[in-house]
Amino acid sequence: LLWKRGKRTADIMKNHCSLSPVTFGNWKKFPFGELGLDALVVGSDQVWNCWGGTTGAFRTFLLEDGPALPALAYASSIGMKEIPDAVKHFYQEGWRKFSAISVREEEGANLVRSLGFSAIHVVDPTLLLTPEEWRHSLSLPEEKKEQLFCYFMEDKIHEVLPLLEEYARKTGKDVHLFFNNGNLQHSHLPTSLAKCLHWMRYQKDTLLKSPKIHFHVDAGPGEFLQCLAESSQVVSDSFHALMFSYLFRANVRILKPANAFRQGMFARIQEFSQHVSQGTLLADNLGEALDSLRQDPPLLFQREKIQTRIQDSLAWLKTALASLPLRKPPADAGDSLSPEGERALDGLK
Repeated sequence: LLWKRGKRTADIMKNHCSLSPVTFGNWKKFPFGELGLDALVVGSDQVWNCWGGTTGAFRTFLLEDGPALPALAYASSIGMKEIPDAVKHFYQEGWRKFSAISVREEEGANLVRSLGFSAIHVVDPTLLLTPEEWRHSLSLPEEKKEQLFCYFMEDKIHEVLPLLEEYARKTGKDVHLFFNNGNLQHSHLPTSLAKCLHWMRYQKDTLLKSPKIHFHVDAGPGEFLQCLAESSQVVSDSFHALMFSYLFRANVRILKPANAFRQGMFARIQEFSQHVSQGTLLADNLGEALDSLRQDPPLLFQREKIQTRIQDSLAWLKTALASLPLRKPPADAGDSLSPEGERALDGLK
């Protein structure tokens, strides 16, 4: 089943992204001669997280051994509360190569500034497209269904399913359940064969007796967004589930992280929660989130304020691109900014 998810993901990338002719692990293997690039833009999710110093991937996104091309960063996420001393020099050497730096959490911008570089806080790239553009691009539905969309990065199926079954029984709503790690997420058994056998037994004994629970094992990004776009309610621990819930106007609840690892990446969700004007966004656990969906007022965001941030972020990006020595700078790079956006551009002057 997981190979289907991989194929569907690859199909989305092939049909909607401009991809390089090869994948690469470092810049020495990148075919610059074939592409005729003018500049590089780096972003976004966790590209500058060093994962405790255990991986060198962040150094690729800091342009180690990279080409002598103009570069800027849009919404590059650090995802850490602090940068380990042992790798700070990689960040300093890398950030010197960027003409302009923006990150998608204020906490990350402060980390960049702490090492002597200018940085601003911008919105996540998903918000730079309107809901209409997302719907048109991926043929997403406009009509809502009275159903609950769930996407979990942390929780295990045997922990969440009883709560969701109870919610479906009390509300009469269908529940669509997505997991980050697919059909292996629920099991702690030591071998892949044992996990598969456990999964088959679980389907037979539990899932087939829960007609209101729809378990999506092999869904790709298209299926994920289609289900979220048509759902009236969302519960997740994912930042991007929150972004798309905002775009598609779903009544959403976000679970607070249960471990230290994900707590380090929670700042971006906390920052966005400050734009709530009515209702409760954050919940300590799934039970609390489901109770809130049943009892609390629907969640409302300060959309005008968020839209101002979106326009400022887009204008910053266009201005930053126009400041690079490109052959064809964006014709509309001079978009007007709000006072907050004008102050944000100080890092480019």
